[in-house]
Amino acid sequence: MTRQPANHRRAILMTLSAIMAPLILTACLSDIQDNQTAGFQQAENQLACSTVGQNRRVRNIMQAWYLYVDQMPERDPSHFASPQQMLDALRVDPPDRFSFLADRESTLSFTEEGITIGIGISLALLEAPDDYRVVDVFEEGPAAAAGMSRGDRLLTINGRTVEDWFLNEGLGAAFGPNVVGEPVSLTARRPAGEEYSVELEKAEFPVDSVTAVSYFDLPDERRVAYFLFRSFIEPARARLDELFVELSEADVDELILDMRYNGGGRIAVAEQLAGQIGGGRVVDEVFVQLLHNDARSGNDVTRTFKQETAALGLDRLVVLATGRTASASELIVTGLRPFMDVEIIGDTTFGKPVGSYGFDVCDLLLFPTAFELRNASDEGDYFDGLPPTCEASDDTGLAFGDPEEASLAQALHYIETGSCDTAAARLAREKSARIHRPRLHDGEDWNPRNAGMR
Repeated sequence: MTRQPANHRRAILMTLSAIMAPLILTACLSDIQDNQTAGFQQAENQLACSTVGQNRRVRNIMQAWYLYVDQMPERDPSHFASPQQMLDALRVDPPDRFSFLADRESTLSFTEEGITIGIGISLALLEAPDDYRVVDVFEEGPAAAAGMSRGDRLLTINGRTVEDWFLNEGLGAAFGPNVVGEPVSLTARRPAGEEYSVELEKAEFPVDSVTAVSYFDLPDERRVAYFLFRSFIEPARARLDELFVELSEADVDELILDMRYNGGGRIAVAEQLAGQIGGGRVVDEVFVQLLHNDARSGNDVTRTFKQETAALGLDRLVVLATGRTASASELIVTGLRPFMDVEIIGDTTFGKPVGSYGFDVCDLLLFPTAFELRNASDEGDYFDGLPPTCEASDDTGLAFGDPEEASLAQALHYIETGSCDTAAARLAREKSARIHRPRLHDGEDWNPRNAGMR
């Protein structure tokens, strides 16, 4: 893509933001309907939902909106057996690891209402092929009701070992279809060594984006707040408003934001959260620039911080991160860094400095990589992820908010002393060398809605 000088583009973008704001009020990393795409979608509504018709629609959307359209190959829609195969044939990889198709109904349900279907756990493969751990348990799901906990290690899934699933169909297939009533049989081992079995059925349940809110008082009388933030979905907006009223009343001096498994979501939610953290110092400043392909440069826009009703105005933010911290989560870091110190504790983040819009393809939604993200300092291109200030292990054997948990302990140490606990960082490096870092196509494509959720 041909780019104008950054300062010239920024001046144009600032002007465009005032002109185009009504068109992009819901533009976000995994948007479902966006006014600027509506006309294109309506023009395509007459396409039949045959395989060829869906393939043609995927190709047409990619030709119109794809960030890397100048590198995209020509492909005949009649030569592919599914829209997914069509997308795979068009995707320019590298650098695009992110364009994906998803079920429309379930994606809308999660993004708009915070409702999902599953057994209610989030999982991570720590060491291939068989160290598969529960890293989060959702409060309203079947797994929580059955007594499953963070740190439990799965041994078998539906009668087969984790290793067998990993080496054959893949772990993404192990739990069966995401439909209410689907049975899931598990055996697992708790961190203390006790083995147990559960028979579960998938259910529909709400996911709370904010949990494990905790406070820590340091010897110098500073108060530190902590919370786990799971996903940038629409219901998170009200929860964040409630939380930041509480944080303001608690006279918080420092904030630890845990986004270890947060794969992203709506830019509008990220903008709100970043504004609530930055407070008055960031109002009307540039949060993020959305830059499209050359043919779509008229859709480029700059989003600025708004005045939030409840905000902290902190001098520093500390973020807990892993290789699954991505997209809107990374945008919190990069969007705030021009205005305040933002430190990462844990591991290097995933690396997704690009975003998407959602387009209907019959019962599916296509999310093509449509724009790159740059902050107020014109920084972006962090495809290799954002490195940590202090390395720390993801201590799955302890609960979120436990001050002894390795990542949180490192964060508290850094806030108190201004330096990293070098012994903890060394252990984290040794552990990190053994962690399985899956490619995006090891059984399932990129999708912030279901990354690790079952």
